[in-house]
Amino acid sequence: MNAPENKSVPFKLADDDPVTRWRKETFYTKEPETVCWLDQMDPAALFLDVGANIGVYSLYAASRGLRVVALEPESQNFAALNRNIFANSFQDRMVAFPIALTCEGNSILASLYLSQFLTGGSCHSAGVARDWKGDKFAPVFEQGCMMLSYKQFLAFLAFAPTDEPEHIKIDVDGNEPDVIAGLDLKRRKHLVSLCIEINTNRADHRAMIADIVEAGFRFDGEQVARAMRPEGSAFEGCAEFIFVRA
Repeated sequence: MNAPENKSVPFKLADDDPVTRWRKETFYTKEPETVCWLDQMDPAALFLDVGANIGVYSLYAASRGLRVVALEPESQNFAALNRNIFANSFQDRMVAFPIALTCEGNSILASLYLSQFLTGGSCHSAGVARDWKGDKFAPVFEQGCMMLSYKQFLAFLAFAPTDEPEHIKIDVDGNEPDVIAGLDLKRRKHLVSLCIEINTNRADHRAMIADIVEAGFRFDGEQVARAMRPEGSAFEGCAEFIFVRA
């Protein structure tokens, strides 16, 4: 998907600093496979964005009419996310929570280790100071964070058992295996698709792919190849994998 450079996003987005401005300017080009995936969703569906940052993909989903739940534990991103919901008058279809998802049994008050202290920043880590490659890093700031399992998170929401999210996006800078373990995919009968940022250089991420497939989902190798970060880039080996129920 190659969008024209002058194509504007169909929602308002605060862009008063360099990173948020970059996120707005690269919306159609940074993760075109993610945008295509969102375009294919039934507007009546429920979409969960885990690691929403300032909300560009959540806002796009809401602009299409989907009901959206966005999770973002980083304080500045969470504030910007809510400002963006308010600016677009999406509060009737979209809600944000300052929560990080984790494995069943790991729910705690923890630390969120920040790689940078700015709105729109990423590569943070909840619970342990490890980067997207799995290596230890020295955080520039440490803030408080609530970590919940998916099961506990659902219990706090007013969803009926038949009204769990049909589509889930997960981009948590390396901690994706913990989120997937907490989802208990074999029990998620209403889940239609997943979009997950995966680092294929990591053994635990490769094992996660196998677990998702074993739970009854499949992915398209050609789609992954299109999304794969190029050789020599900072995030070489990383790509958005879109899984659909087999």
